[in-house]
Amino acid sequence: MTDPALDLPAIQRLAWSDSPQTAREALTDALADGLPAGQDPAAWARLAELLGASLLAIQCWQAAHAEQPQAPLPLERLALLYGARGDAARAAASRARLAALGGPAETDPAEEAPPDFDPDLEDAPPPGPPTATHADLLRFVDLFGGRAGVHARQWLRGSGQRAEVGWSPVDTPLGPDLVASHLRGDLTLGSYLVRHGDRSAQLVFDLDATPEALERAWGHPQRADALRETLHRTGLMLREHLRGQGLAPLLVDSGFKGRHLWCFVDGEPLAADVRAAGHALLHGAPRLAAEVSVEVFPKQDQVRPGGLGNLVKLPLGVHLRSGRRSALLDEAGLPLPDPWPTLRAVRRTTLPAGRARHAPLPPSSPEPTPELPAEAAPPAPPFCEADLDAQPRLVALRRGCPVLREVIDQALNTLRVDAEAAVVLEHSLGHLAEGVDAVNYLGKVCSGAELRMGSPHRGSPISCARIRQRLPGVTQSVPCACSFEGEHRYPHPLLHLGGVEPTAPPPPALLEDQVAALGRLEARLRRLEEERDLLRRHVADRLMQLPGRRLVAPEGAWWVEEHDGMPVVRFEAHPAT
Repeated sequence: MTDPALDLPAIQRLAWSDSPQTAREALTDALADGLPAGQDPAAWARLAELLGASLLAIQCWQAAHAEQPQAPLPLERLALLYGARGDAARAAASRARLAALGGPAETDPAEEAPPDFDPDLEDAPPPGPPTATHADLLRFVDLFGGRAGVHARQWLRGSGQRAEVGWSPVDTPLGPDLVASHLRGDLTLGSYLVRHGDRSAQLVFDLDATPEALERAWGHPQRADALRETLHRTGLMLREHLRGQGLAPLLVDSGFKGRHLWCFVDGEPLAADVRAAGHALLHGAPRLAAEVSVEVFPKQDQVRPGGLGNLVKLPLGVHLRSGRRSALLDEAGLPLPDPWPTLRAVRRTTLPAGRARHAPLPPSSPEPTPELPAEAAPPAPPFCEADLDAQPRLVALRRGCPVLREVIDQALNTLRVDAEAAVVLEHSLGHLAEGVDAVNYLGKVCSGAELRMGSPHRGSPISCARIRQRLPGVTQSVPCACSFEGEHRYPHPLLHLGGVEPTAPPPPALLEDQVAALGRLEARLRRLEEERDLLRRHVADRLMQLPGRRLVAPEGAWWVEEHDGMPVVRFEAHPAT
């Protein structure tokens, strides 16, 4: 470990001082790449528990158990930590292994928390709502409670992009004590909306971004902001629509990436009627943005004996993946600092009369498997510029053939590929599987000649002589001293792969390479945006001098409009023939 501030004694001193938050941050940094070599994992686990970092504590106790499989203490702590996080299956497995060793271990009093230090620091949940009275807790249970005798508890496996989040049923009634734990952030709870007798007292609309919209916005600040704004406006719009139909919905920030609209139904009607009314109300709502999807809960008309149906996360708790707390939203869609007056004033309403069967109704959803992750981790990134410096055979080609390297670098720097360069790239790189990805990437980011491939080319790649014929400007300025002595085949760039194992799986791009590539792309984008803005102003001035301020070009019509004295250039492509 290179940073002495991150060693175990230093973090312990911080933990025993008045800097627990600083100690937590140092602990997270120290264990970012796993346990330091040669150190006692149990000592790190006890420190993580002291600081309330239960995920890090689990990681360290797992390492301690791997080192000493017969030691009972790691299994005892794992059982307790899994249970506290709602992972009933792993807690039970740890207890079973502990029982096989002869029972629970005794805790050494010397290992307890130091005096005057709070061991119950949470995994950094945001502050909860103002303290609820017992009557408020009972009101919460009455409003959001679903199927009797059971509730759902969220669990988290892993961390970061690969984290899995799911739900497990717990055969305990939702009560005030559980709600209090949910509000503190100790637990994150959900409710199964289909009650016994296949009835329901809640109608919930779950607004979320579509997978396509999330993929487009991933890592893009402006698109992410626009998507959040779209979800925000859609939630407000749908709330007003439901109010116009006689309902009294609560708008809730789910704590992850969407909105929930809770409507409380009078009389506990059949779940089938509640579900049908929800789809009818959604069918009659103003058109939703293409980036937003809406699910209606309950999702089942009936629940088989022993089944549960789908659940909805309860408001005001902490989402385990995002670490964000769910919040009730006010008229402007902003979090209410104190939700209790709003919850005390909630009224139940009847379903809109005559609307239950007016819209096409999707089939009742099959019941979910309780132990499945609720949300998938984001997909692996597609081929990007950094892969050109990470894939072994692409690296070997660029290192061995200076002409090919120059062609690729020119394409990346100018974001343009002419017809001759496209032929060279396709018939050299295009003979490799990873080369097809590289060609398609260049075709996506560059204008000019079309570059798009499916499967790799077979047969013979383009020769060095043909490359010189097609790219005289490059080959005259770039020195090429390739020598393939002993080769009886004609010379071509792929001969530089002789020392590279073609079947070796390419390693993932290094983060440093990806960051450097991102920096180069950002610089190019800034340069292109500056050039675009200058050219747009020049084109606007020229268009304003034309009759009708309009020019019909081969690709479509360009014209200029004025808004508040500011000229705006518009374009409309010719319709496809």
